[in-house]
Amino acid sequence: MLPISVFIFPKPAYVGNVGLVPLYVDVSAIVLLFIVMIGEELMVLKMTLLAVLVLAIVLHELGHAVMARMTGAQGVRIYITGLGGLCTYEPSFHLSDRQKMQISLAGPAVNIVLATIAAILIYTVPFFGQERYQVQDAELILWYFVHKTFLLNVFLAAFNLLPLFPMDGGQAFLAGLRLSGKSDYRSRKITFIVSIIAGIVGIGIFGYYQGEPSPFMMVIVLLLLSEAYRHLNQ
Repeated sequence: MLPISVFIFPKPAYVGNVGLVPLYVDVSAIVLLFIVMIGEELMVLKMTLLAVLVLAIVLHELGHAVMARMTGAQGVRIYITGLGGLCTYEPSFHLSDRQKMQISLAGPAVNIVLATIAAILIYTVPFFGQERYQVQDAELILWYFVHKTFLLNVFLAAFNLLPLFPMDGGQAFLAGLRLSGKSDYRSRKITFIVSIIAGIVGIGIFGYYQGEPSPFMMVIVLLLLSEAYRHLNQ
C-alpha cells in the first residue's frame, strides 16, 4: 500500500505468519489505533472498526504478497505501519514491468472483492439493509462490521488506484508507461507529473465527501509526493 521506508522503524515486531508470509507490526502502527479511537461511537464499535481496518489492510497486502510469490519473488514479507501496510521482497529479485503491474494491482483487487461481498450482503440480505444503530447487541456489531467493510474497502481500493506514486496505482501507471514503449526517463517524468495531479484531485474528492478540507489527507499526499520526487527524479 505505502512503500515508504522512512515510516518503518528499525525493528518491527514479528507477530506470526499469514499463510507462508511473515507479518510484522511497526511501532508507528499505533497511529492507526489513535485514529480509530477518535470519535463518539461506542467503544465496541470502535474496536469493530479497528478489526475491519486491520483485516482490510492485511488482506490487501496479502494480495500483493501472493502475487509476488507467484512471480517467484523470495523473502516476501508484510508490514503493518502507521500509514497502512507494506509488502516487501528481496530487492535483488528482478521483475518485469508486467509482473510489477500485476503485483501492484493485486492489493486493490482484494479490496474490491471484499467490498463486493459486503455490498451483496447489504443489498440482498434484509438484515444488513436496515438501520441498526438503535440495537445495542451482537446484531449491531455484525451489521456495523459489514457496512464498514464495504466503506473502508471501497476507500482503500479507490485511494490505492490513484496514479499517485508510490501508491499501487502510481506504480502500475509507471510500469504501464514502460510497457507502452516509453523510455525509463520519460516514464518517470510523466508519472511524477500525473502523481501531482492525482494528489490534488484526491485531496479535493476527500474534502468534498468530508464536507471540509482534510489537513490529514494533505499531509499524506505531501509525504507521498516527496517520496515520488525522491524515486522518480533520480
